Amino acid sequence: MSERNNDRSGRFRNRFIGLRASDEEAALIAHMAQIAGMCKQDYILSRALERTVVVEPSVKVEKALRKRLEALCDELSRMDGASQMTQELQEELATVLSVCRRLGEEKPPVRDDDPLLNYRRASRHGTIDAYDEIEEEN
Repeated sequence: MSERNNDRSGRFRNRFIGLRASDEEAALIAHMAQIAGMCKQDYILSRALERTVVVEPSVKVEKALRKRLEALCDELSRMDGASQMTQELQEELATVLSVCRRLGEEKPPVRDDDPLLNYRRASRHGTIDAYDEIEEEN
């Protein structure tokens, strides 16, 4: 008998749920899962259970975004006009561009009274050196 395979939350997933999809739908699900940096199973479950899909920036996500944007650009360049765009293509393009825009947003500025920031500033100026403190303890 094989060993139990639990998910990240420790749940044992032993139920199989199958679904039928067209080639285009299956490809779209695969692309969206890649862009989210998730496997298809986790992506489908998150979307079906109406959980928020959080895209964590990584090299894998960046490559998937670049690859998908290139494919979308190629597809758009073959069209004569915007009237030929399908609703699925419009939705995918909007989603991919939204992910790109959000990944490119700058983080909110850190407050001046942030202790971690002040510690880093002080350590850069030589007033506090964490490495010297560690060496003195040893």
